[in-house]
Amino acid sequence: MRNRIYLNLEILLYPFRQVEYNEQHAFLKILTAAKESDKRNCIEEVVSDILRDVSGRTSVQNLDEIRLLLKTHYPLLFEYINMNDEESSVIDVNQVIERLQGEYQNILNRLSKALITHRDGVFALKSWKNDEDEKLFGPYSNVFQKVLVFKELNRMIPIDVIVCNYLVQNKYEEHCEREKHYQLDGYYSGISLADKQLDSILRKGIGENHLHFGAVGDFSALWIETMNLFRQKGTEKKNIIEQLVSCIGHNTDSNVYTILSACIIREWMACFLSEEKNSFWSWRLNHVEIENDEFDNETCETFSMDKFLGISKRNKTFATFDLLWQQVDLLEQRKDSERYNDYIYMLFPSPYNINTYGENIFLFYALQYMNKPESRESEDNKKDILFQRLFWCYIRIKNWFFSKIVQQNGINGLDYFKNFYDKSSELFAQMSNSYKDKFRILFHNPYLRKVEIRISPKECEAKLKNILSAYKEVIDEQNEGAINLKFPVLGIVFHFIKKSDNNISHKCWKNNENRAYPMVENWYYGKMQEDYNFQMNKILDMRNKIPYLSNIVLGLDAASGENDTPVCIFAPIFDMARSSSSQPPVMSLNNQINGKRPLLKNKSLCFTFHAGEDFRHMLSGLRRIDEVIEHCRFHAGDRIGHGIVLGIDPEQWQKNNSVVVLPRGEYLENMLWVWDCLQQCSDFDAGLLLYLQEKIYHVAEKILINMNGINTHVLHQGYLKRFVLMKEYFQECILQSDNKQPRKCPKEAKKVSIYCYDEYGCENQLWDADKLAHAIHCVCFLKRFEEPVQVRVTSQDVKLIRFMQEYLLNKISKEGIVVEVNPTSNVVIGEMESLLEHQAYVLNPIQKGEKPTALVNINSDDPLVFNTDISNEIAYLYYGLQNSHISKQECMKWIDELRQNGLDTSFVEDVDCKEYYEQLKFILRQLK
Repeated sequence: MRNRIYLNLEILLYPFRQVEYNEQHAFLKILTAAKESDKRNCIEEVVSDILRDVSGRTSVQNLDEIRLLLKTHYPLLFEYINMNDEESSVIDVNQVIERLQGEYQNILNRLSKALITHRDGVFALKSWKNDEDEKLFGPYSNVFQKVLVFKELNRMIPIDVIVCNYLVQNKYEEHCEREKHYQLDGYYSGISLADKQLDSILRKGIGENHLHFGAVGDFSALWIETMNLFRQKGTEKKNIIEQLVSCIGHNTDSNVYTILSACIIREWMACFLSEEKNSFWSWRLNHVEIENDEFDNETCETFSMDKFLGISKRNKTFATFDLLWQQVDLLEQRKDSERYNDYIYMLFPSPYNINTYGENIFLFYALQYMNKPESRESEDNKKDILFQRLFWCYIRIKNWFFSKIVQQNGINGLDYFKNFYDKSSELFAQMSNSYKDKFRILFHNPYLRKVEIRISPKECEAKLKNILSAYKEVIDEQNEGAINLKFPVLGIVFHFIKKSDNNISHKCWKNNENRAYPMVENWYYGKMQEDYNFQMNKILDMRNKIPYLSNIVLGLDAASGENDTPVCIFAPIFDMARSSSSQPPVMSLNNQINGKRPLLKNKSLCFTFHAGEDFRHMLSGLRRIDEVIEHCRFHAGDRIGHGIVLGIDPEQWQKNNSVVVLPRGEYLENMLWVWDCLQQCSDFDAGLLLYLQEKIYHVAEKILINMNGINTHVLHQGYLKRFVLMKEYFQECILQSDNKQPRKCPKEAKKVSIYCYDEYGCENQLWDADKLAHAIHCVCFLKRFEEPVQVRVTSQDVKLIRFMQEYLLNKISKEGIVVEVNPTSNVVIGEMESLLEHQAYVLNPIQKGEKPTALVNINSDDPLVFNTDISNEIAYLYYGLQNSHISKQECMKWIDELRQNGLDTSFVEDVDCKEYYEQLKFILRQLK
């Protein structure tokens, strides 16, 4: 169903998202073609273009499906096909263009009517069925299916233009004579998905516990910064635009000029709308001096953005665009121009101090102008065509930019996601007053009570000072004049970033044997582990020296690519961080009160870990979760990030992944882990244990070659010895070896010996657990350990996977481990078709029964990348449960339980805002 919804929306929105249509509009080419055969050929070209464009994001049954959907949404394209040559020759091009612009406006009107309503002054999803639903979206009749439609559309285009058009279509501005845009007060971006009953639940308060600070933001704020580029001083603006284009991954001149064009036409349209005298064409003639102006307003068919802007190939430079901006002198001369982050506020001032983005004000007045009946009936109708064409050009550029920031449908997995995360977070940091803007966006949610943000430990003290300073400033902004302070209480979790150790060819533990100070680079992941250990000690030192900081710096996490760094590298780091010796129970303030030095309780460090989110094999994801619990010493209240693998149906996964590719060593460790778990279970099939042992021996032989001394128990003991701090292990380990003098590793030897001794006479060497632990740090064995193998997923594997899911869920339930779920992120990244398959319904089912259940909290993960927020993430699961024919009362009870979990399982304690604010001020003084 998800694919069908997505394909339908792709075609519905196609002309709104193709930035190439700004210069060569394929739809217009169809309508103005002279012959029937030419028209049909043009249509087939569009169908082929759509197929090529969408094939990476959704499946297409056949070309006819695209053709029919195109005819459904754009019947105008097919009206002219049956005209004879004589009729085609007298087509009025201006009339055709006007009709096409009218089609775009009509689709926007229908989207507004189908999707948007308002409740208690908040724009919300029109979740009930209406006349437009089936025409636009297909036969998706219930509330959940409409929510799915919105969920997909929300990651394809910004919703702001649909919301602003909703206001225009309902003519709310007729109730006032001035400042007609005040209806936008309180609206920034997106809409609320909650119905009235869910809204009453959210009002009790929500906690956000899994939020990567780099991806906090919304697209509208980023776009506004981009559109105000020319207001930067000096040469900064050129540097910013180059960095911006580089961030989105397309460092080409054409994309630079595309963004700059949007900056210019937005400014021109906004200035014209603020005056609205005569026509837009007349305004351009009066306000912009273009040398050798080649633009002809009469030849609408050959419209060119470059010609309209007066830019030719020879003068397509940044300086040209800068000059175009400077010619319109209506902005910077105004009083207090530097107060505003968007010039729109100066062009459309309001005495009401309306809380909305300037972009919304611009869209509102542009759409209002385009929908004026008297303007459409004017004699010089070309002025409206010109304005409309430029407006849709602007929307296409904006939607194109949106597609580079917000992750669309496509490839699953974290590797693909990281491209969007890196671009979005870096771009937002460069283009805005980053930290303050991020907190302002978080504060837009009136129901948010607690929020934990994840940040990297790089330059942790300086970064912490900047973040907390910005947080305090936004608290002061939001509470100006208030008697009682009210704000979301902040907690900070430092996350280690998982990385791959790709330097396999230089791994040789032997090279460190005679060194007083071993080179950690010689060990597999040795450098990474030392870096993580250093970062951990910096964090602990900071917490232990600054009073009250333990109330804000709350925990540690390991995030990013799950396949990049094994859990064993982090295990000793987390274990040491949890150690009692690392965290004194009491701290004292330096200053004395009444002759006494106050003593403060030190809040213990908390722990979470990204696991079971992105995996090559389901057993890999399950194993990592168990490794975190066992070897990182997770206790009650600690949390697992995502845990998608716990809720996936193994049979369905096998159908989609009958053969998987993974490193041989990962495959071996999966089987060793399962073998050990089954050893502890008396009620399991002994035949499967035998099946496992045979596979383990076969895979191990491919890595070790010589199997002297090897059995499953020894292999498992060698696996366990990987969960150590390498420096300590190698210093303490006493090696068992013969009296031969070692020599340099014979990488080219036909036979590879244990411990890299002379290749001859080593066949009788016996393996033990320590030797196996050393072998992972030897290039000879490591290459075979990391070599990819293709593995068939058998029915026995499915049985093992299901058993291990139940085993782990039982452990998580008993230990009180919390699972952090992120609905949109999980569906986009994980192995699931839709929200109906989300792991939250498995981990914490509404009908509890005899099976163990886990504590679950709901979060948004990366709001900028997925264009979402915590309230809507809760709503997605709420509507998904309703689709399962559960009573509304039971749905509300279940979602309220998960909402409360978000507050109760937060690392942020319940605290009085005033007391917390005083602690925050104290910490900032210490950091300075």
